[in-house]
Amino acid sequence: MAPRCKVLKVTLISGRGEEFDPAPGRVFAIPPRTTYAALAEAIDRSFGRYDLGHLVQFAFEDDLVVTDEETIDELDDGSGTPRYKPLESPLTELKVGVTFTYTFDFGDNWLHHCEVLPTMDPYEVLGGLVLQVVPLDGWGDVPDQHGRKV
Repeated sequence: MAPRCKVLKVTLISGRGEEFDPAPGRVFAIPPRTTYAALAEAIDRSFGRYDLGHLVQFAFEDDLVVTDEETIDELDDGSGTPRYKPLESPLTELKVGVTFTYTFDFGDNWLHHCEVLPTMDPYEVLGGLVLQVVPLDGWGDVPDQHGRKV
């Protein structure tokens, strides 16, 4: 039996000072051993981002923050709250029902709500093994990262 994939629903809530209603979203299949860095890149690409040289952060309700190591060094005051993990960490916190936020670009503050859905068998759903984060579904109009009109 193939390893089951985690399934993540990601909804874009706001960005560049704008709230989105209806909010665009994506659903991803996430294979075992995926890192937060790989998930961040998949989310950003699926929302049409092309300038990927920005800081990112995942924030959980239990005070866990996942971000790059330089930002951790700047923010961590040693108190233990919040707790920090680097982006290269595996997605061990992603259990069914867990919700968290993902922020891309601290200046434009692209805020996403993320919800872990029940796992799936990649052979049953996709017909084969999943080796990287794969978008399964998507909806809504995606705003341009820099506010350009097409």
